[in-house]
Amino acid sequence: MKSLMQPARKAEAVRRSLSVFFIVGGLLATFGTEAIFSRAVGMMLGLPAVALGIAIFRYWSLARWAGMGACFLLLILAFALPLIITVPLEYHEFENARRAEYLTWAFAGAFGLIGYWGLQYFRAPAAKEAFAHSAEMLAAFRGESSSVVVTAALTVFCVWLMPAGIVWSEQTSAARTPAHGAGRKPILPDLVATGLCRVGDSLIQVEIANRGAGGSAAKYAVSYSALRVGGGGSGVSSARVPLAGTSGLVALDHASNPYEIDSASLKVKVTVDTGNTVRESNESNNTATFPIVFEYLSPSNLPKCPRLPEINGQ
Repeated sequence: MKSLMQPARKAEAVRRSLSVFFIVGGLLATFGTEAIFSRAVGMMLGLPAVALGIAIFRYWSLARWAGMGACFLLLILAFALPLIITVPLEYHEFENARRAEYLTWAFAGAFGLIGYWGLQYFRAPAAKEAFAHSAEMLAAFRGESSSVVVTAALTVFCVWLMPAGIVWSEQTSAARTPAHGAGRKPILPDLVATGLCRVGDSLIQVEIANRGAGGSAAKYAVSYSALRVGGGGSGVSSARVPLAGTSGLVALDHASNPYEIDSASLKVKVTVDTGNTVRESNESNNTATFPIVFEYLSPSNLPKCPRLPEINGQ
């Protein structure tokens, strides 16, 4: 009796887990993803997921077909996530690349297991009997081919996911493309030096923000002067363009003052994109001056550098 009950209990556990997964995931997408998506896109993704979870819990006939499609898409997503993450990792979009990799593999593993178990459950005879509410429907379920999974996945994608993706793409494009006359003109990068910070006692880095858009892979020069008390301390560093709306750090040089001078102040001049290598939407904000106050041989007024990607050109 125990061996006969175990498959039924496992199937019931999978069904309830799928129901909870879609309901909780849908609620999170609806109310907890405003940092990534707009509220409209979150609702377009989340509310159908909540409805699917409820339908699976209530044994609605359409839920089995939609669940097969959703689980098949989860399997595809599990294989695609490690490939998708390589692009933002290459461009140093994440402050903690190692954590981003771990989370990606964790989500990929979870989606893979849920997709596999869910697809296995919905294709099993027990699920066909549970979700069929008539003899004709049960006969149709038993006679379906494996191609129904692909058909269900394509339908779920076109009806549920693709519209949300289109709306999100249009909103993202509109946010980065302002009106210009009768048409639209793409925004260019806008590089600005926002401040100095220090690594250790004396290594100075400048934080460069891109307040415009991306679209330029060109390396550019960052010139600086007056990093030495009494003169000197000038030079040039190479940098890359940060992603739109993000910042990065560029290492300059070590600031110093003579040993016989206990306290002093400097005004460090930093010019981003010396020579105008990168075409920008605003070329008038590339130069800034920052004060450095020395006490006992080290700059005391500069904060420690934040955890931002280093964008020194190689």
